This record gives sequence, structure tokens and C-alpha cells, in this order.
Amino acid sequence: MNNFLPFDRVAPDVVMMKQELIDKEELRLVSLRQDMVLAKMGDIMKKHYPSEPELLIDFTCPATFIGVYIIGHKDGSIADIGQGRIMNRVSLKRQFLVENQRKLDATKDYRVAKKIAEYDPDPTQWFVQYVQFYGITAKIEAREWEEVIHQRCIENGNEPMFASLHMCGVG
Repeated sequence: MNNFLPFDRVAPDVVMMKQELIDKEELRLVSLRQDMVLAKMGDIMKKHYPSEPELLIDFTCPATFIGVYIIGHKDGSIADIGQGRIMNRVSLKRQFLVENQRKLDATKDYRVAKKIAEYDPDPTQWFVQYVQFYGITAKIEAREWEEVIHQRCIENGNEPMFASLHMCGVG
């Protein structure tokens, strides 16, 4: 008795997987072409460079920025590393620290924000830094870089207190 599926039942899955791989590689190619155009225009320095650290209470960036953010304490410890729409993610933590908790949105997840507040409730002691990504591959790159940045923090003995490596790329 043969335990393998007939070829005609397996083939469509293989074809679909190959198409997904091709689509992913095409996105990377578009991103590389975009990088070349930016380099020719002298704009490549904007890509993959961290922002200057800003106090959490003063932090602002356009709502459309996609990238990786790092929330750290003035004592040098890293609280959180995440990715996505930077302002949305950071404002959730700031809202918890700065605003009255009765005004919080019950549908939002404030677990990391609560841990940050327990560590130090003074919002002037927290800072934010981010790396922005551009173009149609911004979300993919942010997911990949989140893990790289997280790994480097661990290797440097500064593991994020409230972010887990296994959660990188989620969200």
C-alpha cells in the first residue's frame, strides 16, 4: 500500500508554493530597484538608518511611517522592540503612561504599556528610536529587521524586558 498522495493532488500545492516564492522574490527585486533609484537620486541615506532618540512624551512621526521602533529607558535598558505603523504602536504606550487610565480604549492591548509603567511610571524617563522602511516591501523588511535588532540586543546583553524574540514579526 502506497502512503503517498497521487501526483495530481500534490502538484497544485507545489505550483502554488512556487508561485508564492516567485511573488516574494519579485517584491525583493522591486525593492532593490527602488534602492538603486534612491541611490541615484542621493536619497539612499534615508533608508535603514535609525532616528535620533526622542522622549516618549514628545515623540511624533507621520502616521504612515512603517518600521521598527525601540522603547528604552534612560538607564540604558530596552523595554520593547516592535514593528508596524510606528506612531500607532508607540502612541499606545504613551497613552497609558501619560493619560488618565479611565480614558483608555478597552479594545486595545496595554500589557507591554502596563509593564513599562510598573518599571518606571515617569514618562520623561522613556525614549523612542525607530528605523523607517519605504515602498511596497516596507512591512516585510520591518518584520525581518525587528528580529535582527532584537537578536543584537540579546547578544549585547541588553535583552528587551517586555518583548519576546519568539514574537518578532507578529502583528
